[in-house]
Amino acid sequence: LHRDIMLEKRVLGERAHRRIHELEEEIRELKKVRRVALAKRLVVDITKMWAPLREIQAEEDARDRQKKQTEVVENIAKREHAYEAWRQQVKEAAEATSPERTARGNSIVIESGGITARGAGHKIAQGYAAIKQIAGGAQHFAAVHQSGALYTWGLGSGGRLGLDITENGDPRADATRPTVVQALASTPVLTTACGYSHMACV
Repeated sequence: LHRDIMLEKRVLGERAHRRIHELEEEIRELKKVRRVALAKRLVVDITKMWAPLREIQAEEDARDRQKKQTEVVENIAKREHAYEAWRQQVKEAAEATSPERTARGNSIVIESGGITARGAGHKIAQGYAAIKQIAGGAQHFAAVHQSGALYTWGLGSGGRLGLDITENGDPRADATRPTVVQALASTPVLTTACGYSHMACV
């Protein structure tokens, strides 16, 4: 109704809009006194006045539908483009063979991601960081790198991570990211397992 009123005012003008309103009031009054024939004639008059407005409405509706359809197509194209770009990033990352090393240069940087609000954001896996096995305890984790290096992270209480004093100077410190176990640097690890508050490897 609001749209019709605004269209009347915009196309026919304020005077014509008031006239249509007056005719509608007359029609209601005529129906009350059962002068149906005269009421029908007034309805026909209003219909004739509204004929060009219906055409305008139809054109505007067609334009709106076309605009929405165009927006949908453009959004789909944008999502597809973003997906293709992401797939290319994943491909390039998987083919990455030059490792990124820590500041001291004694281990490879292995990023870990998370799916919860407290976890780290999504990380694209790098080819050089291929993991053969991963294990988890109550609040700590271990991963065996394809090179045989053992990485641990999480709660370090009781020295469960196996990180020696070269890591932040405290073997019981927590590790927020996968950190190589230097004590096993010269010994390739085949497999690992985590208990509630400990871990073991072979």
